[in-house]
Amino acid sequence: MFTTLLAMAVEPAFAYILIPALILSAWSKIRLKLAYRKYDKKITSTGMSGAEIARKILDENNLYYVRIGVVKGEMTDYYDPLNMTLCLSEATYYTCSVAAAGIAAHEAGHAIQHVRKYFPMVLRKAAVPITNLGTRLAVPAVVTGHALGMEQLVLAGTVLFGLWAFFQLITLPVELDASRRAIGALESSGCIANEKERKGIKRVLAAAAMTYFASLATSIVHMCRFRFLTK
Repeated sequence: MFTTLLAMAVEPAFAYILIPALILSAWSKIRLKLAYRKYDKKITSTGMSGAEIARKILDENNLYYVRIGVVKGEMTDYYDPLNMTLCLSEATYYTCSVAAAGIAAHEAGHAIQHVRKYFPMVLRKAAVPITNLGTRLAVPAVVTGHALGMEQLVLAGTVLFGLWAFFQLITLPVELDASRRAIGALESSGCIANEKERKGIKRVLAAAAMTYFASLATSIVHMCRFRFLTK
């Protein structure tokens, strides 16, 4: 939000470029919530919970040692590669819905990526420390550089912000591949029994993927604007 206000304050005309990106971001989040709400009400024909589905997929890929834990919230699911644990939200862990099946399988897909050393995931993991540093320093560097007329500092801030955009870029193949693996695993394991369930899961995962595209688009717009400050 601070980055957005900064960009508009520096150049009001920039709003014409930024607003579409923000609309895309808002729309993608709404789309995800709508898809989730719709398919969270539809129970799978197998009656398996998200936790059961995740366990079945992991075991069929010989990942018996990957643990499954439960965290509070809704759509707060993630895979922890350090502890090799699938952290499923309460809504996913206990629910037997189409949405829960897709999300659980997606996170299991990340565990499979990790064990099989899927290169984009390896690259993303390696980029985390420097990306965290870059995001903390980027905006202060741009603000200070612009205020003092120091173009080199603005450029340095732009490069640092670019690390975040790069991180989001390499996140895309990781997320898309995890969804692809999820669909395949659900079908091969018999966790989904018909085409209707398959389509529902694909819609939920596609809506989730769109949020990553929107975030990347917004980051690129900001990065380009910061770069123009040095012109």
